[in-house]
Amino acid sequence: MVSVHVGFHDVLHSSRCLDNRPSLFLDQYRACLVDAIRRLLQPNGMALVFAPLRGETLRLFCQLAQKAGLYVSQHQQYDAQVMDVHLKMLREGKETYDENIHYPLLITLTKGPQPVSHTQ
Repeated sequence: MVSVHVGFHDVLHSSRCLDNRPSLFLDQYRACLVDAIRRLLQPNGMALVFAPLRGETLRLFCQLAQKAGLYVSQHQQYDAQVMDVHLKMLREGKETYDENIHYPLLITLTKGPQPVSHTQ
């Protein structure tokens, strides 16, 4: 239940790299996921999302996050060991490795500070 934890978290982590199903980024759930992340984060909080491109799904997710007021940053090289394995798989795993569905990018979603309310 999201409502109990609204504005509670400094950092969230989301990863869906264990199987081939893009369940985090299914069209019908994408906006709900963005909304939940936005609501759960404290001002200046950050969500770390690890996900492959999967065609257009990651781009669409990032667009929704930006429209929801989150600052979005995408990182392809975030860990030397992960990058080494990725490059090795590109060279040697051509039959089984498809970076579009297997290589997780790091997306950081940052919630900016809330505007100050001036009541008079």
